[in-house]
Amino acid sequence: MSNTPGVLTDATADLTLTLMLMLCRRAGEGERELRAGAWSGWRPTHLVGRQMTGKTLGIIGMGRIGRAVAHRAHFGFGMDVVFQNRSPVADGGGVGGRQLASVAEVCAASDFVSLHCAATPETRHILRRDALAAMSPSAYVINTARGDVVDEDALVAALESGAIGGAGLDVFQGEPKVNPAIMAVPNTVLLPHLGSATEETRVAMGMKVVENARALPWARCCRTRSDDGRIRLEGARRPRIRCCAGCRAPGRGDRRGHEGSECGPDCRDCRRQGRRLRWPWPSETAAAMRRASLSPRMKAMPTFPA
Repeated sequence: MSNTPGVLTDATADLTLTLMLMLCRRAGEGERELRAGAWSGWRPTHLVGRQMTGKTLGIIGMGRIGRAVAHRAHFGFGMDVVFQNRSPVADGGGVGGRQLASVAEVCAASDFVSLHCAATPETRHILRRDALAAMSPSAYVINTARGDVVDEDALVAALESGAIGGAGLDVFQGEPKVNPAIMAVPNTVLLPHLGSATEETRVAMGMKVVENARALPWARCCRTRSDDGRIRLEGARRPRIRCCAGCRAPGRGDRRGHEGSECGPDCRDCRRQGRRLRWPWPSETAAAMRRASLSPRMKAMPTFPA
């Protein structure tokens, strides 16, 4: 099982800033009012929001996406950055950010709290009632990570009571179903999981899949292998091949994988053995992958069957 790390970093970071801007400038409220025909014209007190410039951004999870968001916020809007991460980050995320010990400390110090951590048993409801209680009444929550990292019941309670200023959510627990209580709160911006939904990102994801698929039959490994222990392939059988010297792991049925080795689709020894393999791909999927691999500029995005 493989994944596509890195290719969705920019798209997700851009969407995070979109949610931040829509919240603090009350853009979602304004659009709903306009579409409903309720706008009565300009007036100085109408939908007054706040500026992002000079505010403090708190980031939960300073990985690829967290760093990209921090760079955009710091260099684009002059925001200070504080963050919480499970391991030390020596360079402060490249923006001089301060690493704090707990999520609650980040919430207490921030005008915006943005979540960019993986969904694991350890991070489930990492933003819960006590952390939300530490936020100021004008602070905002942004989640473009996974729905499970936020306690939605606690978030709804904080929004309804005015304990926080608003929330921008691109992911939800149990999606595509969305908690009706979240839908009913006016000071939210809600999107249907659009974090990586750009043409450029989808093409890059497809090319990463093709790269992994081309490598796997010969090298018995993926360029970007998933380590998600929750994934199990029922009845899957691996082809048994003897690897070449370039694999640095000779022998039949070796299960270690060969990331970083010279082995792959262009390896002559492995290609010779790979021709004898019967790989269980549906013919239409193989054809789509072949079309993608033969189209350097990807003028037409291939459609992969489900």
